[in-house]
Amino acid sequence: MDRNRTYQLRDSELHALTEVGQFRVVAIHDLAQFAYYGDSSRMQNDLANLSRQGLVKQTSIMDSDLSTTRAVTLTQEGQRAAVERLEKAVGFLVDPNGPKIERVIHPGSSLIQ
Repeated sequence: MDRNRTYQLRDSELHALTEVGQFRVVAIHDLAQFAYYGDSSRMQNDLANLSRQGLVKQTSIMDSDLSTTRAVTLTQEGQRAAVERLEKAVGFLVDPNGPKIERVIHPGSSLIQ
């Protein structure tokens, strides 16, 4: 895994990455309906780009009535990219194994404000 890799992502792709990361596995039709407001064409384009960059993978799962449903999940690289994005956005280190959150202290900053 290359920790210095950069990704070229549109805002909608970042949103998709975040949505999939929140739920671990998301049915394709649910992602289209709720995250893309029914725009399945844009969603498919975003998922194709995320897949090419190794951030998501599509799979089949069984839903509650035992029907096969297409779904998307983050790869390990996708999980790392999503966590890094979150850390940059909120200024916290995120522990993927639990709820522990640590504040990032930037050089020259003060804890007392």
